Amino acid sequence: MSFELHIPEGWSQVKLSDLGEVNRGRSRHRPRDAAHLYGGPYPFVQTGDVKASKGRVTQHSQTYSEEGLAQSRLWPKGTMCITIAANIAETGILTYPACFPDSVIGFVADESKCNVYFIEYVFRLLRKRIQAQATGSVQDNINLQTLERLLFPIPALEEQNRIAAVLGELDDKIHLNYEINQTLEQMAQAIFKSWFVDFDPVKAKMNGEQPEGMDAATASLFPEKLVESELGLIPEGWEVSQLENLVDIASSKRVFAKEYLEEGVPFYRGKEITELSKGNSVTPEIYISEERYQELKDKAGAPKEGDILITSVGTIGNTYLVDSDDKFYFKDGNLTWVKDYKDEEIPYFLMEWFKSAVGKCAIENIKIGSTQQAITIKSLNGIKLVNPSNDIHNNFTNLIEPLYRKHRANIKQSIALANLRDTLLPKLLSGEIELEGAGVVEENDVVNRLLKQMDFGVKFRPRQESIPEGSFGYIRLSGTFGSDGGTFVSIPKAVQALTKITSADGIYGEIAGNAMTENVLSGTVEIVTNNIIPLGVLNKICTAVFGKKTPIKSRNAVLLTSIHQAKNKTLDGIMNEQAKRFAFLEQSTMDEQEFGESLRYLESIGVVKCEGQHIALLDTIVQH
Repeated sequence: MSFELHIPEGWSQVKLSDLGEVNRGRSRHRPRDAAHLYGGPYPFVQTGDVKASKGRVTQHSQTYSEEGLAQSRLWPKGTMCITIAANIAETGILTYPACFPDSVIGFVADESKCNVYFIEYVFRLLRKRIQAQATGSVQDNINLQTLERLLFPIPALEEQNRIAAVLGELDDKIHLNYEINQTLEQMAQAIFKSWFVDFDPVKAKMNGEQPEGMDAATASLFPEKLVESELGLIPEGWEVSQLENLVDIASSKRVFAKEYLEEGVPFYRGKEITELSKGNSVTPEIYISEERYQELKDKAGAPKEGDILITSVGTIGNTYLVDSDDKFYFKDGNLTWVKDYKDEEIPYFLMEWFKSAVGKCAIENIKIGSTQQAITIKSLNGIKLVNPSNDIHNNFTNLIEPLYRKHRANIKQSIALANLRDTLLPKLLSGEIELEGAGVVEENDVVNRLLKQMDFGVKFRPRQESIPEGSFGYIRLSGTFGSDGGTFVSIPKAVQALTKITSADGIYGEIAGNAMTENVLSGTVEIVTNNIIPLGVLNKICTAVFGKKTPIKSRNAVLLTSIHQAKNKTLDGIMNEQAKRFAFLEQSTMDEQEFGESLRYLESIGVVKCEGQHIALLDTIVQH
């Protein structure tokens, strides 16, 4: 059985069994849940683990004992797992030896014939078509015979290796971002637990010691004594507060099924918030109209940056911190809305509290229902927690906020990379894009695509008279770009476009097409942004937009985007914003000297205006 795919010239169609060993996993013991089979040193990968692996199995939820291994099989690292029941045709390549049950098929590639990563990418492309072959009635499933009937298109091994390398570099970065985010989450939770559960800084001071890893100014905010409270011993001066005294807790207004649309403003339920809480992208299944959204927002508000949504029916307690880019509404009853902080803005404190063992226990204690569990607004309001001083809240926020921002930036970058990978995948496997040799980055092609795709605010004006007399932000010149007319640049538009292409959710990857080859993806081209735009591309964009005589290099461009993004347009506010942005981009931040020199340069070429402590982007310059 072949699929209706364009097969490039020189490619062949083969069965999976022609390329290596194909066999079902083993789980011979009955009953399968016998306790003595589990809890040992041998990883036991199940269908859910494969589905969650995103192509590479890096973790598992169960292990086999020696007895478990004896009735199963330990498959080698590099085995491709293929699910054949429940989650159909999901695939993941083992990154370590592991066992799996007979609901998973293992493919061990003959390395002289195929690249297992290439074969896994073919499976991704064909997944929906394979799923259509599912034969189960109660629970969909496929079998070895189904796979044996399928013909897979493959090129020569050298071409397989090139395609797998290009797509694999994207997946490598996605998995690296995932691992970094796991570390960031652990760091945030460790700090929360130390400060607000174990009270380590207080206990250190009680012992006459300096709190570990804490500067003297922060340590001075913590008391030196624990006192009794209704929640046990807590630091002196801290309070036991009910959640309702810290925030408003509400639900959404009712949206009826007849109002659901296939496009518009996303409408989320518990399943979407659960996926977002895991750092996954979401493709909305339901929308409402823009008019209905605005009506609901005007009457009762809509989720905004810093709000928290909690899954409240069925799967309970998953939390999502709303981002500044989010625009959606949500289903009443399924989700609970934490908003309108009453004293201090403490979203990170509350997010970490909900994730902590203390928070999870509190949520567990207020669940109601047996068939389908739920939590209520009333019960949430009544939860009590240890509440520190405002100064400690502020210090915790300042410490944790960069971790959250980096976490969110990594998620956005991974989504962009996944979109690029999924765009390239069918093009590479159909021969629409060919990889020649090592792959050369055609920077000029990418620059031209970006300039055509985006509005950088560049316009030609033929007469000097078109410039208003005394207009703030114009540079008057004679010659081609002066009195005889010239090309003018709207600075706000230009910087907004620069912000777009240098941000984690930038569009560079979406339009780069076949210019995305191995040099970029392997990191051999210098990276300057939290997307995959090379330094040379960004420099050429700046030259094309602002002109050769007013060169704006990549670090100047990031500073301009910092000025654009900063809520506080003072020197201190912009200094803080650029430090955050460069940190997100994994670049060294500007020190005061470089910051000052860059601002003075940008002012000298007419892009910004420095007025005391305040910085403003100018309106327009003549490109020169």
